[in-house]
Amino acid sequence: MNSDMVGGFPMSNTPVSAALCSATFPKLLFIPFFALTVLVVSCNPWVFDLNKDTGWPVEGRILKNYDSVDVVSGNAIQISGDSKIAMRCVNVTDGVFSSDVQLRYGTLLTLEFRSTPFDDSTSLRNGLILTIGRDEVKAELDGKSTTVPTSQTTNKPFIVVITHQGNWIDVDIACTKIGRFKSQAPSTQWLLANTSAPGSALFVNPRFEPLSMYY
Repeated sequence: MNSDMVGGFPMSNTPVSAALCSATFPKLLFIPFFALTVLVVSCNPWVFDLNKDTGWPVEGRILKNYDSVDVVSGNAIQISGDSKIAMRCVNVTDGVFSSDVQLRYGTLLTLEFRSTPFDDSTSLRNGLILTIGRDEVKAELDGKSTTVPTSQTTNKPFIVVITHQGNWIDVDIACTKIGRFKSQAPSTQWLLANTSAPGSALFVNPRFEPLSMYY
């Protein structure tokens, strides 16, 4: 990945989460929720693309409440209310998902990994489910759950980093280690994301990259 790319992360021998947490991100990418407008549309209104000019473009699907999902720029998407989307980079399974995220007050954001083996919405098994609130993250896998306090604050961006390597999933949110989880389900391409009404979540520069980009 070119170092001069907008939102580019530094490449180093440091752990993935440390490298991403220490990165400097363009502040101008974060714009107030009330000012968001649809800037990018697709021929199919239920399909969207992000980061198209990078080496790892993101394709997405709106699974629920089309009117509550806004593609606000070429590298940002907001979901509001009781809406749901799916995102992936084709052929990237084992690898790193990272994104800057900004939550409106009262928002619960749910992220699901390894739950869609064949397409963007067929949940045939329970994968890793992360519920991100104002000051804590709940992780659920195979009937077990853990809750970890975090430092993210409402209406300010924080970074989410999920690393998939074989059976292991490392979760870092707001530069806080949530945990290392072992899953019998293989890595899959799709990430599912949804919010609860009346909240909103803004994803800026969501990226899916193979592990070879970091190691």
